[in-house]
Amino acid sequence: FVVFFAIAGRLGTDALAASTVLLNVVLICVLPGLGMGLAGASLVGQSLGRGDTRDARRWGWQVAGLGAATMAGLGLVVALGARTWLGVFITDSPATLELAVAPLMIMGLTQLLDPVVMTNILTGVGDTVATLVISIFAQWVLLLPGAYVVAVTMGGGIVGLWSAMVGYRVVCLGLVMGRFHRGAWAARAV
Repeated sequence: FVVFFAIAGRLGTDALAASTVLLNVVLICVLPGLGMGLAGASLVGQSLGRGDTRDARRWGWQVAGLGAATMAGLGLVVALGARTWLGVFITDSPATLELAVAPLMIMGLTQLLDPVVMTNILTGVGDTVATLVISIFAQWVLLLPGAYVVAVTMGGGIVGLWSAMVGYRVVCLGLVMGRFHRGAWAARAV
């Protein structure tokens, strides 16, 4: 996130401060997804250990669906109460608070697109190289250059910056879901 915050810094001190708070609030919503991803990795791994790839696949999709539903619910709570949540952290700068409202609403409404659950499931079944490549590609090739272009070059500001994060989530989620669906992970010994 250092480069992401460097881009936010190019937008001004208020944008950098708002982005710092935004990340922390968004990460609160991600934590249940992280836990579900770890649980999903265990369930899928246990199924593979029994030689039951059908059960492994079923567990993966069920946990991913539960994780998406949970993060969507949390994201909706955050989006609908954006000003309130931000007001807990941003107490002395109304301008910074206002700057953060739209990005938090965007991130909250798209929280279900976070790839954390499926990425952890793939990592847990030993598909670590694929998740590494997907993460590096999505972050360094798409997110960071895209965020700079949209936020700074095109003048999208903080909304553009965080919209680029949504784009990153969509691409990364699509790639890890596609990877899980293809099932190459099922042939690994766990």
